Amino acid sequence: MKVLLVDDHTIVRSGLRNLLTSVAGSEIFEAANGKDALIRLRADRPDLILLDLYLSKNASAEELLTAVRRVAAGERYIEAEIAQEMALRAVSPGHGLQDLTERDLEIMRLLAKGMSLAEIADTLGIGYKTVANTCSHIQAKLGVTRTGDLVRLAMTLDVG
Repeated sequence: MKVLLVDDHTIVRSGLRNLLTSVAGSEIFEAANGKDALIRLRADRPDLILLDLYLSKNASAEELLTAVRRVAAGERYIEAEIAQEMALRAVSPGHGLQDLTERDLEIMRLLAKGMSLAEIADTLGIGYKTVANTCSHIQAKLGVTRTGDLVRLAMTLDVG
């Protein structure tokens, strides 16, 4: 199985590489950012891509290996902590896409495409701090506390 690790922290990629070598037959590729990931994706055609967005860094090694095995077998996997947040958000009144402005939705779309806050700022022609502040407001509107959770949510919601 070909696996592409995408994370901007070298130490995280190294740790994941060491962990994933225990999965028999794994060929591991690495990328530090979205642009490098696209290059590796085209060149290496991985079977599985691990982004720093799908599982939180709080996940245990066992949970990560379980997730990899399930996804490699064609199943889906959602970390328990993320699944609980999604379930609570689904039943929490007042937290939804209807609370977002057009600019909020535009930023969510770009987050879902894998863009960094700096890349979003450049694309929209606004300051980095403006994007960061807007993301904080979006997080408050949607009831999430971490940027990683916001990105995961953007990728799962239909904001297009």
